[in-house]
Amino acid sequence: MNIKWLLILLILSNFQCKKVEINNNLPQLSISSIISPSDSVIKVFIYKVHPVGEKYSQDIPVVENAKVSLSTKNSSKELFYNPAFKGYSIANNSFIIAGAQFDLKVLLDGIAYIASTVVPSGSIDFEYNTKIYKDYSTVECSWTDPPNEKNYYNLEARSGSAADGVYYPFTWDNKSDLWQTSDELLDGKTINSPIGYLNGNSEKILPFTIAFSLFHMDPVYFEHAQKIRKKGETGGFFSQLAAPIIFKSNFSNNALGFFGSYTSVSKRVIFK
Repeated sequence: MNIKWLLILLILSNFQCKKVEINNNLPQLSISSIISPSDSVIKVFIYKVHPVGEKYSQDIPVVENAKVSLSTKNSSKELFYNPAFKGYSIANNSFIIAGAQFDLKVLLDGIAYIASTVVPSGSIDFEYNTKIYKDYSTVECSWTDPPNEKNYYNLEARSGSAADGVYYPFTWDNKSDLWQTSDELLDGKTINSPIGYLNGNSEKILPFTIAFSLFHMDPVYFEHAQKIRKKGETGGFFSQLAAPIIFKSNFSNNALGFFGSYTSVSKRVIFK
């Protein structure tokens, strides 16, 4: 799943149940932000959302008057409200650094809501191996896990149009275009992806280009992304019959949402 769409789903998910204490008489504050050294702009979204069972408008109330700051051990920056995308922002300008801890503070009505993230140690390069068959093509990716730390990964594939102008989906193990894993049993070792399949007659569809992105994520962001993926595999995020997603917020003072981080490497693989 595309990172930007994932953030949108995470914001909307605050209408679902949460592991926080909810005051049924008042809307809850929801704060969402994902930071990365590769981003040109740092963004924070703040809303007032209603608890489960409450009536609410499709227009989520945006908080425009909060004081928002992002800090490291040695420096701090204030983010300002931008009506263009209804959130708070500031230019990155190399402020986000891999391996550093960042504290996000939102001050509203005299209450401080704080969450922290440690940006993963760095972008991890990956290798790939492609094979071409008559009716399908395959790819396997691999990379070396940094030792002595907990690491979490998303490996995403985005297909383009084939030589015949038709869109052909790419999936890992014929299941999904997104594969998630951790180094729980592979600390410091080589991590191998499942086999990725591109189904289609090679004489018709090749050459074919797929963009692969390896996201190295902090544990909070990984947990939220994993639950969103599983939701999509079991009835869909917006299914009326599906059970609500239970998220953990890492903000203080019972604010909903989360503050996470990642680094990433992308490559375009040409099947030919």
